[in-house]
Amino acid sequence: MGMSLIPVLLMSGSVSFSTIVAQQQAGLWYVMPLFLSFFIFTIAGFAETNRLPFDLPEAESELITGYHTEYSAMKFSFFFIAEYANVVTVCAMVTTLFFGGWDIPFTDWDRSGGLLPTLATWLVFFLKVLFWVFVVMWIRWTLPRFRYDQLMALGWKVLMPLALTYIMVVAVALYLIERVAGLTSPVAVSLAMLGLNLVVAILVFGLLDSGIFIRGSAQRQRLLEQRAERAGTVG
Repeated sequence: MGMSLIPVLLMSGSVSFSTIVAQQQAGLWYVMPLFLSFFIFTIAGFAETNRLPFDLPEAESELITGYHTEYSAMKFSFFFIAEYANVVTVCAMVTTLFFGGWDIPFTDWDRSGGLLPTLATWLVFFLKVLFWVFVVMWIRWTLPRFRYDQLMALGWKVLMPLALTYIMVVAVALYLIERVAGLTSPVAVSLAMLGLNLVVAILVFGLLDSGIFIRGSAQRQRLLEQRAERAGTVG
């Protein structure tokens, strides 16, 4: 999760949330020019908040909500208050870092100041966070749970190398765009990064879908059947 944010800091040139939002207001929301960072951060956010498909500490169907069975009354509710506060925090970070924060799209009116624009930006930010809370609930109703070994393999063998490689790609790309090509406008830089990220996304998701690094249950079953056939042929 931490490494997925480094491209955001590289592109915005700051660690300040207000500066990151201002850069998105001047150019494009970072979900487009830094889509891979958004993808990694979202997956890590689900794992960090123990939401499906990464709710391994709870696992209601197997562990009967895990450690929650030892508590009741307010002690029991404190766990859920903390968990859902964590979910809201991650959703607010996704909104701020990749979806323009309190920016109202297709207008500059929200930057004019005053009471009405301030209230409007608060409402827009709240609606964006609420949308991502709904996405978390939607995923919980949709996907099955990962096994623990699958989670570790996803983190160490896929997301970690992907995040490290992406940091280097973004750093080199920003150097070439800003220093070599001489593009300094936030819109121009964002569009150039968007084109690069389309190519990177096609390569990454094509590689992940090939089954080389991540195999579904059907692929594993076919692999086991092929191995059994080869063993029978040799025998």
